[in-house]
Amino acid sequence: MRIRLRIALVLLALLLIPCLTAAEPELTLSLDRLAAGGVVDFTLSGMEAEAYHYALHCNGQELFTSESPYAFGSYIPRKSGEYTLTVTAGNQSAQADFAVTEPMTCTLSELPESIAAGEPLRPEPQVTGGTWPYRYVYTITGPDGVSTSWDGGPYWHWVPTQEGEYLLKVTVSDSTGARAEAETAFTVTAGPGITLRDAGGALLAHGGQQSWTVYSPGAWTASTSDDFITLETSSGFSGTALCVTVKEPTVQPRRGSITIASGDARITWPVFQSAGYGVDEEYSLAPVASPLLADGQPHAVWLNAQGSRSFSITSEEAWHAESPSDYIRLDRAGDELTITVDPFIESARSSVIAIHGESSSAYIHVYQPANTSDSHLYAPSAPLPEEDAAGFTLYSQSSGYWKDQPYGKSTLEHSGCAIFALSHVLQRMGFEGEKITPEYLAANYSFALREGGTINATLVGNVGDDLGYKTRYELYESLPTIQQKLSEGAMFTFEVASGHIAAVVGQSEDGVMFHIVDSAPSATWERIKNAQFHHREADGSFTPITTLAELEGVRYYIENDAFGGAEYWLDASYVARRGVRLIQLRD
Repeated sequence: MRIRLRIALVLLALLLIPCLTAAEPELTLSLDRLAAGGVVDFTLSGMEAEAYHYALHCNGQELFTSESPYAFGSYIPRKSGEYTLTVTAGNQSAQADFAVTEPMTCTLSELPESIAAGEPLRPEPQVTGGTWPYRYVYTITGPDGVSTSWDGGPYWHWVPTQEGEYLLKVTVSDSTGARAEAETAFTVTAGPGITLRDAGGALLAHGGQQSWTVYSPGAWTASTSDDFITLETSSGFSGTALCVTVKEPTVQPRRGSITIASGDARITWPVFQSAGYGVDEEYSLAPVASPLLADGQPHAVWLNAQGSRSFSITSEEAWHAESPSDYIRLDRAGDELTITVDPFIESARSSVIAIHGESSSAYIHVYQPANTSDSHLYAPSAPLPEEDAAGFTLYSQSSGYWKDQPYGKSTLEHSGCAIFALSHVLQRMGFEGEKITPEYLAANYSFALREGGTINATLVGNVGDDLGYKTRYELYESLPTIQQKLSEGAMFTFEVASGHIAAVVGQSEDGVMFHIVDSAPSATWERIKNAQFHHREADGSFTPITTLAELEGVRYYIENDAFGGAEYWLDASYVARRGVRLIQLRD
């Protein structure tokens, strides 16, 4: 009897062990608070099942339910409120809450209705809502209708060189993918030619340096015939610095000049070195050769400073470094001095780092320019929610974001595959600005949409007429011809599967595999025949995939039970048999 009782207790313990040790199901969110239009990702752990039931509620009201084989997913909320996501499988469940705030807003500081060519435009957008860090994209549409875009920070500025009517559009994205836009029109009038900022004042008896910001109609060059003047920068474009150095001491005052030219515009600016101490006495250089050197020089210069830079300090005596500016940090490691500048600035600035020994000194002049159209000085860029490894926007047709975005009598979610494919190609071919976005293409070329879908030849042809790329009505079906065109930099859109358009943006080294960008890979996966998706490994080899979840970085959107935009590889012969539509830059 006792033996039977012991056996029963052992069996009972064995049955209870899984219950006691099994982990509780947990639903983990990437964010617990975001603005409407952002993306929240989630993962489920401690619950294994063949299928999961998802339910999403907002302010107590059910928004949708869905079934999925995946224990992960994403969602884009489109209105504010308190949300609860619940997942169940069998008799297990887990839930998580998150809050969605009002959509982001963006407004521009009051700008003049007109500015002169050569003068900077400083929009200074004000953003409310969203989650820092923000990404700012500025688009300028000029009098010829061409749009150009730049990344920048909240204090970005642009210097026009051509008269005419302009439109400025600012698009701000937060770290969750929420976006806001603002725009304003302005007129550029004839400018005064070349103007300087921060120029003037006497240089020192023992030498010195000044940095001037040059605003000009175009690229500028500087020159001088005076031997005592050194031009650290002798050329640039509007908004960049001209750095002037006088290194040698003088007993008698002396004058010189610098001539700055840009096209037909030209100015001559005086340089005066006094015999006494001038306005910048605290920045004076040692009057005799110094045994203390920074990168081998008693007077070193760091132009266009951003981030950090290290200088090698040579000295036979103990030394220390001082910075008069709170935006500069100094770090010493042995005989190496690292200077780090704070990137958050609104205008050009300069400072001098003094390095003092017991009997001598050296100096490092740090010049940090104002933001320019090709810099990223002001704020860390927030990645878009869908962005590939090369930095191109990767649109997801089935994410839910495009559900209410109009495209003719339809929506971009329902009928936008050809629009997305064309936008993916145009980005990679170097086109920029609003005119290649899905919203713009859908609004201006909706006549290409028919009841059965987009007439791709009509869409590609008409956009090509407006943007200036080459295409043709007939499809290419010859594999050698397609391979040759790809090697020349051409790209294609094509019907990757029945009723669905994707983009061909490249090929493998041997031309056997083609690189595909697809806004709705779930649609392709369901419809494709006689072809298989491949993933490219780090060593260049290709591996067939058995589920879309194996694609790198792909999102799964539970609202539509579909995967987001993705890149993959297909056999080149399959693509050729489908026929492809040419998109190629003109010579």
